[in-house]
Amino acid sequence: MLHRLQLLSRNSRSHVLEFFLPDSEAHYALINRIPVELLVQIFKLCAGNEWYPDSAYVAPDPKQAPLLLCRISHHWRSVALSIPSLWSSLLVVAHCSERTRILAMAKLWLKRAASAPLSIHIQSPRHSEDRRRLRCECTYAANALDFFISHIQRCKDITVDLDPVMAERFTKLRGISVLGVEALALNIERSCSDDTVEEIIPVIASFPNLRRFSWNYPHSSFSFHIVPWSQLTHIHLITSMTLLECIIHLAQCTVATHIEFDWVEAPATEDPEVYLPPNLSVLSMVREFRLRVNGLQPAAILPHFRMPSLKSLFLTIDYYQAGCIQNSEELGKFIEESPLDDLTIIDDGGMRSADIVHLLTLPALVNVPRFELWSSHALSALDILKSTDYMIFSRLRYERSVAGVDIIEWGPTS
Repeated sequence: MLHRLQLLSRNSRSHVLEFFLPDSEAHYALINRIPVELLVQIFKLCAGNEWYPDSAYVAPDPKQAPLLLCRISHHWRSVALSIPSLWSSLLVVAHCSERTRILAMAKLWLKRAASAPLSIHIQSPRHSEDRRRLRCECTYAANALDFFISHIQRCKDITVDLDPVMAERFTKLRGISVLGVEALALNIERSCSDDTVEEIIPVIASFPNLRRFSWNYPHSSFSFHIVPWSQLTHIHLITSMTLLECIIHLAQCTVATHIEFDWVEAPATEDPEVYLPPNLSVLSMVREFRLRVNGLQPAAILPHFRMPSLKSLFLTIDYYQAGCIQNSEELGKFIEESPLDDLTIIDDGGMRSADIVHLLTLPALVNVPRFELWSSHALSALDILKSTDYMIFSRLRYERSVAGVDIIEWGPTS
């Protein structure tokens, strides 16, 4: 039974509870005969988040586990309360209508989590035309952040959506050493000024044992020298950065397995090649690499690295005046030296039909088991390929996505 549960999505697991819901005294006796060890594993699998399916955090909903588990029987309640890890994850969403419940639920969660390391996501209020309501929700979200800051040494995983009020509260952590936090995700609202963001960055130094780091603020460029790149295993960086900054940061990611660098831009004036490090950097542990470039070609970055364990490469190419797949031999060499299972390229306006043909005819591409290219010029590129006898043409599949973008692919469908 456990094996079948593990194959289900987290949302589907929550519906398994319906099988156990009592409708008779006999059923009460049946569900109470399930071995405690099995019940514990089932409870852990059922704890999920129906309203926020992409979230790794649990919303305190009485109609979902773990709160629902405490309402089935005294026995189930006893078992649920005996599992601290069941209560160690919490999604805090500030609503004015639930302002008295937010902190009360947070305190209950922390009490039931006992000594288990905490995973917390404090979500900023959604944009609202009702300014009074928005101010109210911002205040309660900030109060929730204050509460968890007072328990910060218990946390292992923190995600915070920062509006200007919450950003000010978050900077209270500056200078405090938080040893237990291994994962930190900061989603910064556009309403925050650059000066406010500059105040947030030094707080990263308060988490000396970080292993996972996520930063989402694409509106301006900042210095990230304070980030402990050399100890991070998972990196998700959505921010404007130059080619040189990208390469310097990447070269330090020596133990990373998953990297995403979003929005690397071409310098406004200087030739970046003059300043780039001359040595090839080997990132031996990277298995997934996602890169978004604007005004650049991927070959300006990838040839500076070897990734001998790379399985998945995801490239997004934004506007580049012409020939964004120039130096394709360099790109082909990188692909050839990487044991890729999956290559995806998204064209957001930077590729011409000739670029796509040039890309598809790279000899190194033949050995990639699964390939996808999304581009508005894909169909015209196929028309050009039809007039050739290039061997890869017979493998290609073409379709038009819902958004009207052409897709060229081969290999197993996702």
